[in-house]
Amino acid sequence: MDCPVVSTLGELRVVKGQRDLVLAAKRGGQATAKLPIYRGRVDNTIDKSFRRELKRLARVLGMEANFIWLDWLSDTRPLLAASDIFVSPSHSESFGLAILDAMIAVAQWSRR
Repeated sequence: MDCPVVSTLGELRVVKGQRDLVLAAKRGGQATAKLPIYRGRVDNTIDKSFRRELKRLARVLGMEANFIWLDWLSDTRPLLAASDIFVSPSHSESFGLAILDAMIAVAQWSRR
């Protein structure tokens, strides 16, 4: 049985809410979901500590295998096309570019 693919786009930063997404995945019972986490062009944390923290949290929650940690993507369309759900957990952006990218991907997909 295929599991749902839940994705997010953005730089790895606390304000982007990726920690909340990891916690919500466990709390929401999405133990079978695959969650691609896309990293923006730069991990803005010193020595990439936030990325390590997120990976450790997923491991501690027993969900390490459910996350796919992607590096920078020059084209996000394949990821968005493969996603069943797009999540924007950002604490500071009510309507960021990632949401616009996801909306464009849906519009392109629906025209097929």
